[in-house]
Amino acid sequence: MSQDFDNAAKGYDETFTNTKIGKQQRQVVWNYVDQILSDSPKSILELNCGTGEDARHFAESGHNVIATDISRKMLTITKGKCQTLDQVTTQVLDLTNLPNLDQQFDLIFSNFGGLNCLDRDQLKRFAEWSLKHLKKDGSLVLVMMPRDTLIEKWYRKYKGDNNSIELRQSNQPTAVNVDGQAVHTYFYNPKGVIELFANLNVAQIKATGYVPSYWSEHRLEGLLLGLDLFFNLISLSPKYGDHFLVHFHK
Repeated sequence: MSQDFDNAAKGYDETFTNTKIGKQQRQVVWNYVDQILSDSPKSILELNCGTGEDARHFAESGHNVIATDISRKMLTITKGKCQTLDQVTTQVLDLTNLPNLDQQFDLIFSNFGGLNCLDRDQLKRFAEWSLKHLKKDGSLVLVMMPRDTLIEKWYRKYKGDNNSIELRQSNQPTAVNVDGQAVHTYFYNPKGVIELFANLNVAQIKATGYVPSYWSEHRLEGLLLGLDLFFNLISLSPKYGDHFLVHFHK
């Protein structure tokens, strides 16, 4: 798996981080998490940090971040972005082989589907591990990809691609294209995630956006973003989003 994300590292910012939809969804996440953190410095463990966009944002707000990823090349890019920020340290961490850390955190955070690489049993073990590594009153914020993302489903039906719809609903891994790399991915709706994290309290569930992020630069992007705004205004269920955010509280 580390090789898959090493290969994807070089183009990740171009194909997601710096796109209009990618920026819009990340801002939704930041707006929410910044309210949790408030102004006083907090300790953050970031999982699947990717190229370090979130680590940099939180560190610039005065928080201390341990940014982790399975990909050394992702971490190299993170170090470059955060080289002037003493609040950021990086560490290789494989979520399928979780280490015992000698620290608890105010926030454990994973953005944009990193945890979708875990199957149900692995995600359950991660839930137990997180409980041990959160401070009292700490928060766990996960941004994940659902099974029922609505616009994607409409598009697949229009294309006659029922197989992709069925794969997203399956408990078996689906090969998802991440910058040219086929990454085994499992999809979870909010209800299923909540069941696995039953030892934590649910504070909030919300969609980060409804338009698939890979549709940035699509000729209908403006129309799609208008549809995204409409879905937000009517409070469409987060399970229909491109990603959903779930906030647990210890």
